[in-house]
Amino acid sequence: MRNRTMAGRFAAALFAGSLTALCLLAPSASAAQRSWSPDPRGPGDTYPGNWHCNTGPYVDACVINSHNGTQPVYKAVMVVKNDTNLGIQLSAPVINMWAGPSTSKQIRDDGCYNSGLSSEYAAACYGTAATLSVVCSIKPGATYVTANAAVNVDGARQTKVSMVEVNC
Repeated sequence: MRNRTMAGRFAAALFAGSLTALCLLAPSASAAQRSWSPDPRGPGDTYPGNWHCNTGPYVDACVINSHNGTQPVYKAVMVVKNDTNLGIQLSAPVINMWAGPSTSKQIRDDGCYNSGLSSEYAAACYGTAATLSVVCSIKPGATYVTANAAVNVDGARQTKVSMVEVNC
């Protein structure tokens, strides 16, 4: 009987340890996890006119400013570019939207899955859209929203921020 009790305790401890490991490795429950999309840039690596982007060597952060027929709609986008001759590894990618000024408030918390990116390719991670009314309810008096992009490229953190004005 004692061996059965000890085996049960061992199994319970093993199960609890496995659950703990799964919880630690799982993505944050608050962040929406998204798949990567194809490169949105046009000829000459240009963005559409309603995209407000800040570009860098590996990462571009953009705020898309559109309209749903009733009110403005904003969406944060991160574009990762690989202009090297080798593939790169992307980890911990996040694309967040914040509104300011003063004490900024986070509007959206999104991210994409860890991935690889082949040589001479680019990929986009789109955040969740937010209407002007959502932005203003979270951050009354907001005068801008930002797209905050961050990703580890082969272990080195790359960040970029872009901004568009709003009127709450």
